[in-house]
Amino acid sequence: MNQKLEIELQKELMAGHTPFDIAQKFLKKRSVCNNKSAYLALCQFMYQSGLQKTLIQNSLKRLKKKEFISWPLIIEIFESQFINISKDKKDYFIKGLIEQGQIDQLLTYHKWDAFSPKLKDLKEKQLKKVQNK
Repeated sequence: MNQKLEIELQKELMAGHTPFDIAQKFLKKRSVCNNKSAYLALCQFMYQSGLQKTLIQNSLKRLKKKEFISWPLIIEIFESQFINISKDKKDYFIKGLIEQGQIDQLLTYHKWDAFSPKLKDLKEKQLKKVQNK
């Protein structure tokens, strides 16, 4: 985790702020959102604090702006909890996954296959590439 951000998050928690309020505060900071290491650390904080829906919502906003997101956490949320979200949002995540070249992230996950036959085909092609190396 980004040490500077981790210290700031700890200070906020010790001051009695809720994880949700802390996440909202730091999501508004450009210095966090424009720094990949800091942003990914904030995503980890949200995930570990039970703020998966906040993480999903923020990730959707970032995808619309073509910004990086924490694919491992998004994939884990869908895989382990299978959060109920609309087909449109699932499709948007799949589109972002493909556009950002993150198909490799899905090779060991299987619930995503049900979202899209196209995605399943892309995974199979990627798996063949990996196996042929």
